[in-house]
Amino acid sequence: SGNYNITYTNGRLTIYPQSGTGDQHINVFMSATNTLSVRVYTPEPKLADIVVFNMAGQPLAKKNIFMPVGFITHTIDVTKFPAGVYAVLVKGDGVDLRKSIVIVK
Repeated sequence: SGNYNITYTNGRLTIYPQSGTGDQHINVFMSATNTLSVRVYTPEPKLADIVVFNMAGQPLAKKNIFMPVGFITHTIDVTKFPAGVYAVLVKGDGVDLRKSIVIVK
């Protein structure tokens, strides 16, 4: 980009949530046509459930997860979900993250 001077070096680039490394964070995206990816960040280990709800409030998918310190990505098969808007909730002891996503088929 014309706004940046980019220098390539060996290593790994880690981009933390805008809020910094002290707060939990969620990002939800379609990583493939029928795969919903839920990427979470936590500064301390946690257990939680990922639950996907339709707009009528019905839970359609649930997955129990372990969240180690840092980032982790979990996937959910949404092959049988019709196109529409969905709410994704990651909830557990000390965890309450929410995001909505549009699934287009």
